[in-house]
Amino acid sequence: VVYLHRVRGIELELAATAAATIALASLLGNPTAGVLVDRIGARRTVLIGLVVAAVGTGAIAFVERPWEAFAAAAASGFGLAVIWPSLDSLLAIAVRQDQRSSVFAVRHATMNAGFGIGGLVAAAVVDFDSTASFQLLYLINGASFLAFTPLLLALRGLGDRPEPETTED
Repeated sequence: VVYLHRVRGIELELAATAAATIALASLLGNPTAGVLVDRIGARRTVLIGLVVAAVGTGAIAFVERPWEAFAAAAASGFGLAVIWPSLDSLLAIAVRQDQRSSVFAVRHATMNAGFGIGGLVAAAVVDFDSTASFQLLYLINGASFLAFTPLLLALRGLGDRPEPETTED
């Protein structure tokens, strides 16, 4: 909201509504993730969510008009909402049942650490008199989603739905 209003000059009410679009898009992302996990598998669904979230978050850096803010926020929120349930599904598949509570505890702890580190990086990078500092921040955030993709690509087969068998009559 601060970036959209103070740096990009979008009216406060529109900036706040655009930011709220992240949550609204999440309402669509969660059920979409469930459908995709069932159809194409958890790993592929996480990859889709990471790419959509990266594009949406990166696009926020270049917002100049309200509609762009709404579109970028919607993509970011939708991608994030696809990531979390599909990642949970992938983690549940990847470990034994007796390891799940520990794995999910580590996942939540590292997620919280990431939020904290992200806040510190943002405080070090952002300068209200520099649009470029905000752009850098959003581009780094978008790139952070993509940083996880090589690992997921290396885990081919894990959490993927098997290809349907075809039979010839």
